Amino acid sequence: MNKSLIENKFNNLDRFINREISWLKFNERVLLEANNKDIPIFERVKFLSIAGSNLDEFFMVRVAGLHSQIKQDVESLSSDGLTPNEQMDGVIKKTKELLDLQNKIYNNLINILEKKNISLSKPHLLNKEEKKQLKKIFLDEIYPLLTPSAIDPAHPFPFIGNRERAIVLHLKKKNKNKTLNSIIVIPKSLQRFIRIKNPKKIHKYIIIDDVIDFFISDIFPDHIPTGKMIFRITRDSDVEFQEESEDLVHSFELALKKRRTGDIVRLEILENSDPQIVNFIKDKLKVIEEYIYNVSGLVGIQDIDQLCNIKHSKDTYKPFKPREVERLRENNSNFFETIKKKDLIVHHPFETFDSVIEFLNQAAIDKKVLAIKQTLYRTTLDSPIVKALITAAENGKVVTAVIEIKARFDEESNILLSRSLEKAGVQIVYGFAKYKTHAKSSLVLRREGTKIQTYFHLGTGNYHPVNAKIYTDLSLFSSNKLIASDVEKFFNYVTGYAKPKNLNKIAISPINLRETI
Repeated sequence: MNKSLIENKFNNLDRFINREISWLKFNERVLLEANNKDIPIFERVKFLSIAGSNLDEFFMVRVAGLHSQIKQDVESLSSDGLTPNEQMDGVIKKTKELLDLQNKIYNNLINILEKKNISLSKPHLLNKEEKKQLKKIFLDEIYPLLTPSAIDPAHPFPFIGNRERAIVLHLKKKNKNKTLNSIIVIPKSLQRFIRIKNPKKIHKYIIIDDVIDFFISDIFPDHIPTGKMIFRITRDSDVEFQEESEDLVHSFELALKKRRTGDIVRLEILENSDPQIVNFIKDKLKVIEEYIYNVSGLVGIQDIDQLCNIKHSKDTYKPFKPREVERLRENNSNFFETIKKKDLIVHHPFETFDSVIEFLNQAAIDKKVLAIKQTLYRTTLDSPIVKALITAAENGKVVTAVIEIKARFDEESNILLSRSLEKAGVQIVYGFAKYKTHAKSSLVLRREGTKIQTYFHLGTGNYHPVNAKIYTDLSLFSSNKLIASDVEKFFNYVTGYAKPKNLNKIAISPINLRETI
């Protein structure tokens, strides 16, 4: 087949599936796992939560990108030949289809949980003693954290942050014709489900939104509610920063502040909400009709996983315990002796991620180790990996950490992480402004006799102790001289922009990965 025929084949728009719609179809498959009867009920609840969290991020990044293009009157076509407006229309249509499915699955799961003595009830259905208990919880733990805000010329509409929920009220003063519009933003610090204790073996919960609504008269004793609506907003959270900035961290901190006030790209409301209040909020938030999504179950469905805190062994997957790495055990868990004899491949999560942690722990306290170089994309502030790097620095080793502060939604965490490591004496490098450093690499330089021996770890997954228990990844531990030389060149590239030449075994994007594959 000649070149022109090949190009014609791949220029045929019918061959392509729209990227945004494709992602929504992926999330539909996640959502359908919540409907899978072969999966334990609590795992199904978790899938419903995951699908909700996924959709949040999709709107904060992908839909926000389309919204930005539409605002700027961008007319360029996607690979499948659609304008940003046409893509947005497709996204809105597919999202509303998914919401219908989500609502059905939610109601089905709530019914199943009810049969397992886990009840999601309403305040008005409680008996006298339960209502008394709920009121005490409200007055002691919820009411002090609420800040009702009047909406009038003297009280501007309050700022509502990304993924925050609020209750808007239309109130009438008792015995007078005066009316009041007010809004209560529900603090994220409050737990979503309030447990009601009862003598029976029933786990009874009330959604906090319903609790606040039920006790409105305690917040506004002189008023009667004549209309109300619960809603939740999603904001554009994609970070744009100046690549040419002299201070990358400062540039990112400024961008993260702007993220808080990004445009609203989704307004979720409870189905059958008062149309007058919907229009009132729509005008105040400056949200177009197409960005409004009706929810019949739980506004902010990702919170449903909070119900999974109850331990029911029959209703979750059996805990998985990874096996120890046998070759390490044969060498008394001595990494350097094990790797020196032969390369070691570890398959996570079936084999324990603790092997990666132990590799760095041994390097941190080994008197022969001179230096450690480490990439970090996503991890936690209290990660044992981080602790090992700090220990190594405190023990006088030269420790370098390449931290990717552009890891989406972990930017603030990674900035805090870099400062924590820097205080301990770790040399911090942020890699390239233009690219993200996705490579997962550890390099250990150890003096053995008159020579310096290089040991390294290359992985397909993040150095994240929690994710490593779930995700399927591979780890390679080795002292292979040809690969070690390449890994050294890689670190010199990300720390000092020393572009490597004549690589032996590894390929690095964007240098030679594509052509190698």
